[in-house]
Amino acid sequence: MSSNTAETIGPGLPTSYRDEMNFAEFPLALLGAPAPGQKTIEFSDDIFDYKRDIWITRKLTISASDRSSLPTPRDEEVFLGLVNLSHQNNFESREVFFTKGELVKLLGWSDDGRSYQRIDEALKKWASLTLYWENWWSKEEMAFIDRTFHILDNVDSLSKERYRTKVANAGGNPRAGLSSFAWNSVIFSSFKSGYIKKLDLDFYKKLDTALSKKIYRFLDKRFYNEPRIELKLHSFAFEHIGLSRSYHNSQIKRLLDPAIRELEEKGFLKPLDDADRYIKEARGLWKIVFVRARGGKVVELLPDNGLSKALVERGVTQSVALELVRQYDNASIQKTLDSFDKLVSSNDKKVSKNPAGFLVAAIRNAFVIEPKKAPPQKRNSGAYAEVKPPKPTPPTPQDLKMQKEREEFNAYWKSLSQVEKENFEEAAVQKGDNFSVTQYRNGKAGRGPLFEAVRHNLLLKHFKEMK
Repeated sequence: MSSNTAETIGPGLPTSYRDEMNFAEFPLALLGAPAPGQKTIEFSDDIFDYKRDIWITRKLTISASDRSSLPTPRDEEVFLGLVNLSHQNNFESREVFFTKGELVKLLGWSDDGRSYQRIDEALKKWASLTLYWENWWSKEEMAFIDRTFHILDNVDSLSKERYRTKVANAGGNPRAGLSSFAWNSVIFSSFKSGYIKKLDLDFYKKLDTALSKKIYRFLDKRFYNEPRIELKLHSFAFEHIGLSRSYHNSQIKRLLDPAIRELEEKGFLKPLDDADRYIKEARGLWKIVFVRARGGKVVELLPDNGLSKALVERGVTQSVALELVRQYDNASIQKTLDSFDKLVSSNDKKVSKNPAGFLVAAIRNAFVIEPKKAPPQKRNSGAYAEVKPPKPTPPTPQDLKMQKEREEFNAYWKSLSQVEKENFEEAAVQKGDNFSVTQYRNGKAGRGPLFEAVRHNLLLKHFKEMK
């Protein structure tokens, strides 16, 4: 292990762990037993691609070979263990050498033959399973792209006999009998580009069920954005947690409730009544609400560059700052920061109520913020000083595109009746991202400048999606 690796709590066991962020979104295994002969599972959701300004569908298809079976929650735990074996070596190489005893200890499993057998089975599965991923986020390319790959390219899992032979041939050196695996290049590139987050594996291991573990892992990633999130119940249960799609609403709630209670009791989630936890949208359609407990476990994204520090200095929380830097164009963030600083220095009313909230909304919604021009200064004689107007900056192609979109929307908006406007706005809010919707709802009563900016961008995005 490299000298600059994280502090350890024992031989080869770090105090901090890592999780790959694409895999935190979708389960790698069904929580229930697959149907007889089932060789494929699929998970999908819709996500907004801010770079292209469109909604896209992410889809993960896991296909088992004829000689293998679909992964189980135990196999998924082994996957996490392999990630953190690589983390011990600072993700220096696709090929990782280890002993099964180290992996068993890292996972907190019993040191017996059954655990070693489970590791062997998991390694074989991850080498043989094929993943078809539509819109995998590549941080290296800063784009959603389609990928087809195995988890592992090759595995060398030593039996007891081979281990003893190799150790004996090496003069009794136990490190000579190491097993090994090699990551597929797709996953390893994601590690190297930093698309990983911290994971409290010790907390994860203390959870009682595979269901509570999966909920924790998913929410731990999602809480980077805000402490309260709303999700469509079916999408959460089927696509992100791995419950069977055959379950109806009451069955889903009955299965989720014990796991949610455990996460409440252990200080990760804020306790909520059923009336606050589950919100009915329409007949047969529900939302589920999660609120991070004060002081609860929080995702910590890895540092990106100096922009995150600049955002934190202006009141943005560290987790949100890091996510903004990861998600949005750095040049645009810097431009927004420069304009924001001018607004603050001029005591502009747009930012006085909630400066940090205004800044985050400006970055997420890409609206232009410019301070009001100061009035011309008077000379001591009472005459106005001569002020030369600044040379106008020619609009960029992006500026012209945005202007055209705004003009088209304004014309469309004027053509609507009051009832049609209200229906349009309601639909825009329903389809908005969590952050913008929260800003909209929190600001609706006062209808200040921040609310109007967020509202306009929700309406504009909905209009563009309809075209």
